[in-house]
Amino acid sequence: MALRTVAAAAHDAATHAENRPENKYDTRGLEASYLAGAQEARASQLQATSELIKSITPRPFLNEDAVGLTALVKLSTEDVATWYFILQVAGGYTLHSDHDSLIGTIMSITPQTPLGRAIIGKRVGDEITLRTNKGEKHYELSQLL
Repeated sequence: MALRTVAAAAHDAATHAENRPENKYDTRGLEASYLAGAQEARASQLQATSELIKSITPRPFLNEDAVGLTALVKLSTEDVATWYFILQVAGGYTLHSDHDSLIGTIMSITPQTPLGRAIIGKRVGDEITLRTNKGEKHYELSQLL
């Protein structure tokens, strides 16, 4: 994984002779070690997320089912319809589909987000109201796969 290579390079930089403090106020080496530690932690987190996603077995949903994890949900407003894929992790990604009925983009969301929380347990035809900083947004759950 490229991030692990970057983390290793940051670690090497943190321990390099050029990053040894020249005086008690010189924090280059300390800052580089913090960066290396954070990059390693992020690489580990991404590795765990990747493994979890690979282990997911999506289940098919029928329009009469309640929304749950691995559901593909179409939310409609007066202006636009958007597809969402509900996952346990890895929210915020844009996925692309060439499937006949799903041409376009699909956003991944998790149940921890306000929209994810509002959708879980809903059924096709239900109205969903989400309060945002800009006011209320109204959606209709129009399709479930």
